[in-house]
Amino acid sequence: MKKGAVIDCAVCSKKRYLYQRDLRRKRTIKEFFCSVKCKGIFFKGKRVSQSTEFKKGSVGPWKGKTRPDISERQKGNRSNLWRGGITPINLMLRKSVEYRLWRTAVFERDNYTCVSCNVRGGRLDADHIKSFSKYPELRFDLSNGRTLCRECHKKTDNWGWRSMWANRGASRTCWR
Repeated sequence: MKKGAVIDCAVCSKKRYLYQRDLRRKRTIKEFFCSVKCKGIFFKGKRVSQSTEFKKGSVGPWKGKTRPDISERQKGNRSNLWRGGITPINLMLRKSVEYRLWRTAVFERDNYTCVSCNVRGGRLDADHIKSFSKYPELRFDLSNGRTLCRECHKKTDNWGWRSMWANRGASRTCWR
């Protein structure tokens, strides 16, 4: 047996079955409508509640302020996402202007062509020949960079975490 109820539309008196969950959501049974059109007809010309009228004319917290003012207010330690300035040094270096200039210079030197398979364009990576983490003095040295396509870069020894596991290779084979 169904637990809902058959309700008449408040405007056109069409009968509509409402499930129990829908009955719980509505405040009063008087305000059930068969369509959005009937709901619009019902509320046309009716006054809105006092609380809604206040909201219509009220000034928001950012009214009259420009976007830069708002963004300045939420920068640094004033942001709710601030965690005490703990951005990793690696992330700061890789997002720096110096790193972007090095990367672009490597691509331009190699004419946007993979040095391994000679494919021009596509998904290119600026690869460090000597590791970024192990040789900090060579991070932005142009002679330490080469342009590789993503497929060729995946084949190198310093792709992703492969360089971290390179020294532990012997111990990893013992586990198998």
